[in-house]
Amino acid sequence: QEGYDVESSTNGTDGLSKLTTKIFDCILVDLIMPDISGINVCKEIEKIRVSSGNPMVVLVLTAHPSKQNLTDALDAGADDFVSKNDSIMVLKGRIKALLRRKFYEQENKEILMTLKEKEIEMVKVEMEREAALKQATLAIKLEKLTIELKRSNEELDSFASIVSHDLKEPLRKILFYSK
Repeated sequence: QEGYDVESSTNGTDGLSKLTTKIFDCILVDLIMPDISGINVCKEIEKIRVSSGNPMVVLVLTAHPSKQNLTDALDAGADDFVSKNDSIMVLKGRIKALLRRKFYEQENKEILMTLKEKEIEMVKVEMEREAALKQATLAIKLEKLTIELKRSNEELDSFASIVSHDLKEPLRKILFYSK
């Protein structure tokens, strides 16, 4: 009536086998079951939850509420604990709250992933901008060095001409006098 698809299992082993073939948002586990205890089912669900990455929520139901049962269930990976003696409205309210929390957590993860992607993109853009700036700076330095090199080459050519002329002139005189 609440709009949820519900699947039931007659025992813990059957329920755990369904977890390998389908994805569930919420799992209700009875604390006492015929083949495996609800605590052990919670531990197995926790292993599946961690390995699959599916953040399914687990609610333990019991006809024997006690602090020890509550502690054991929460330690085994259950997200909440409800007595079968409570009204059905309490159970529905807890399921809604757990599912709402799960969906908010998923939404937050998606938002964080989007923010991280944008942050990575911004870092990439900043790195590209810095690389372009460095490249432009290097191009300017290279242009200045090229101009300086041309000027130095012109001065060297001029110096070489003067030296060549200054060396040739005494040799010409010596050649002239020797002839």
